[in-house]
Amino acid sequence: MFGAARSRTLGLIPVERYEYADVAPLREVRALLGRVLRGHKPDARTVTLLALAHRSGVLGHLFDLDGGKRVEELVRDDWAGQAVKTYVDKTTTKPDGSGDGMTLLASGGS
Repeated sequence: MFGAARSRTLGLIPVERYEYADVAPLREVRALLGRVLRGHKPDARTVTLLALAHRSGVLGHLFDLDGGKRVEELVRDDWAGQAVKTYVDKTTTKPDGSGDGMTLLASGGS
């Protein structure tokens, strides 16, 4: 699914990037989530995927959620989404300085 591409930056520094070898599965998942957000009935696996994307903050970067009421209704009781939300809340520092951990680089902090 991934392929490694090696190159050099400034002609000196070796760089290895991992790129999708086949983007079709990625497009299929994005299309599936898009259909659910537009009103199609999801199955349990799709709800879990939606919950993981939503609670980790990725979903908002992929789609315009218009308030996210539908997403909240769909993922409210999903155990995986709740686990991700709990983890993110405990390990990231909020703008007001509260939180149990430090701001993670993956979540956009520095």
